[in-house]
Amino acid sequence: MNRHPLNPVTAEDIETYRRDGVVCLRGVFDQDWIDMLLPAARAAKQDHAQFGLLPSISQPRYMARTMPEFRRYAFESPLGEACGRVLESREIRFYFDELFAKPPQSEMKTIWHSDRAGWPVTGGMVPSFWTALTPISRDNSLECIAGSHRHDRLYWLFSPNARKMIRPADRPI
Repeated sequence: MNRHPLNPVTAEDIETYRRDGVVCLRGVFDQDWIDMLLPAARAAKQDHAQFGLLPSISQPRYMARTMPEFRRYAFESPLGEACGRVLESREIRFYFDELFAKPPQSEMKTIWHSDRAGWPVTGGMVPSFWTALTPISRDNSLECIAGSHRHDRLYWLFSPNARKMIRPADRPI
């Protein structure tokens, strides 16, 4: 399993992330990482009751705390190096992992939201790193709004936990 990105993070990647707040890095991991993570992800999705801190969460979180495959991915894979290079930071801290899974060819849509409101920290160097473990089509992939990271707006998160809270007046939906 590779410990460094298979393809280097380029100056163009760094500029794209700086400008758009998102960049697609291809060829970071070799197939061995996917082969290790996919069965663990399927197991976590099937038996997610043992994961997470809130029982209402429908997707597994914090797998790296209890599953060696996810811990190895978080701390031994090229993940940290790739994030550090994109952010131009010598230091990267892992906060948590979360698993999202949709059935193949799903029509389900995830509503637009900003992850920033859900982080218990502030600043511009708080990336989310997404890894697809199975092939996905452009029609059903993650979508990001380029440049939205520059707006100082905290959009309300529409999550199972947030639905139990009162939406602050300064947080538009």
